[in-house]
Amino acid sequence: MLSRIALWTMKWILLPALVSAAVAYGLDWASLEYGIPTPRPKFAEYKVDQLYTVPNRWKEIEWSRGDSVMERCVNSLFPHYGNNPCWYVSKHPIRVNAL
Repeated sequence: MLSRIALWTMKWILLPALVSAAVAYGLDWASLEYGIPTPRPKFAEYKVDQLYTVPNRWKEIEWSRGDSVMERCVNSLFPHYGNNPCWYVSKHPIRVNAL
């Protein structure tokens, strides 16, 4: 049985936080889908460098630089359509791929 404090916490803190997050995500999607506040492109592309990590037989990691690729991103606050937001892609220009 849940205590009164746990029930109060779920009712007055967790539920409003979840509702606020859902509303923020929905408004972000509407902004992206309908171009609010002004017509703007939904997607952009950034150049991202790739690094590969390869474990060798001595349990060490070897780093190998790969080719740069253009990564597609969405102009929004949250990820949509399976793409990361452009603010995140621009802040993380290097992708590390483990092999």
